[in-house]
Amino acid sequence: MTLDEMNTRFRVIEDEWKIGSPSEQAEYLAELTAMRTELDGVTGAQASGALWLKRTIDRVIRNITAEQARV
Repeated sequence: MTLDEMNTRFRVIEDEWKIGSPSEQAEYLAELTAMRTELDGVTGAQASGALWLKRTIDRVIRNITAEQARV
């Protein structure tokens, strides 16, 4: 998946996770974790964009994890 594709998919997840069921949220977490791992391999001109997306993904992962702990 390209950085642009990951960014687009991330935006969808960012909008959808709040209304998702706990099982959907778990799927989003798995997908975000996989994206985060894939971003570790981005270098060169896209490295700064990848770093920004990793930090943003980390924030959403924390939010989903906190929400699941409340349920």
